[in-house]
Amino acid sequence: MLKHRSIKVRTFLTALSKLSFILWWGGFTFYAAFVIPAGQQVLGNHVLVGFITQRVSTALNISCATALLLTVLEGAWCWKKNSQNTQHIKHINLLVMAVLLAGLFYLHPVLGRFLDASSLQLRDEPVFYKLHRIYLLISSLLWLCGLVHLIRTLRQKI
Repeated sequence: MLKHRSIKVRTFLTALSKLSFILWWGGFTFYAAFVIPAGQQVLGNHVLVGFITQRVSTALNISCATALLLTVLEGAWCWKKNSQNTQHIKHINLLVMAVLLAGLFYLHPVLGRFLDASSLQLRDEPVFYKLHRIYLLISSLLWLCGLVHLIRTLRQKI
């Protein structure tokens, strides 16, 4: 009975971990590919879209943090010793993702200070755009690491 319960918990954690990654990665991809371009078409101004993106990126970052946490919990519960190389690659990828995400959590409020909500304008545009490029680079690397994680984990059995 105890072993049966352990298998159910393992299955639940594995499924939840994978689904949370799919939610974050799919949401990130959909937003970048469709919502941002549509927002720029409708609003006609990338700065205005930035005020929306500021809020959405907070949700995406929290979603990614949740996915990482669930993956760590799943890994702790379902530890397998069958392939250490595979485990090392997975752990390194997750560690890189955590560091990149920490960078996004750090930069997000810094970028937010450049947004003037009362006038819907940017303060100090040249500095903002330099920092924003760094934010986009980190986001892109995080997305790529997420893709690597999803490909590797979706090939495994639940």
